[in-house]
Amino acid sequence: MRIFSLMPIILLALAGCTTMRSHYSPEVQYFSEPAVNATATVGLGEAMLRQGRMAEHDTIYFEQECKISSRLAYYRLFPGYWTKEGSNKRGDFYRPSQYGNPASVRKSAWADPFQSLYIPHHKRKICAVNVFNTKICKKYEGEYQRTTQTAISDQYFQQHLIYGGGHCEKINMIYRELIHSAARSAFDHEVEYDLSESKIIGYRGARVEIINATNSEITYRVLRHFNEPGR
Repeated sequence: MRIFSLMPIILLALAGCTTMRSHYSPEVQYFSEPAVNATATVGLGEAMLRQGRMAEHDTIYFEQECKISSRLAYYRLFPGYWTKEGSNKRGDFYRPSQYGNPASVRKSAWADPFQSLYIPHHKRKICAVNVFNTKICKKYEGEYQRTTQTAISDQYFQQHLIYGGGHCEKINMIYRELIHSAARSAFDHEVEYDLSESKIIGYRGARVEIINATNSEITYRVLRHFNEPGR
């Protein structure tokens, strides 16, 4: 039992400490899809118009597997994307991406739970940081790519216009507002349009010219997007 109680002390002696001093905030931009004057075709239940905000996250991509180890513990890093989460004066912190093709980590039995990947500035080494902010580092001669990943932000207001099918000259549209990736039922409206009256339909400032519509798909041209709240 005495050996087990000494293990955290031994691991701390073999590893340094590092702490994140500032949190990273990605650049957030508005998006409107498809572009104005673009022609598109979507199927039943698919969004004809999408508007909201998207974030460009700084990421790094490792193509090769890597093992970071000390005498008593190791972390095995598998290929994939890492998303930046913060920094200090000497380097940047990353976690497995939430936005596609994430990297993954496997630890040995003696290793403390993994918290983040730390990459010092101006040094060819990488470090595994555990939940106690201690790190194990190794020289890294391999290559990794600094890039970005685009993610539709679920923290902001989004608007969708969805095709609900049609029969003869009448078509149905569903207008939906979302916050935190959840539909707001109070703002989930279904509207019917008669194309014999006009081939141009509109809702909440958006204007769409209908080129062809069946019960399973619709082809249209975007004339204008939704009015943008708060802008």
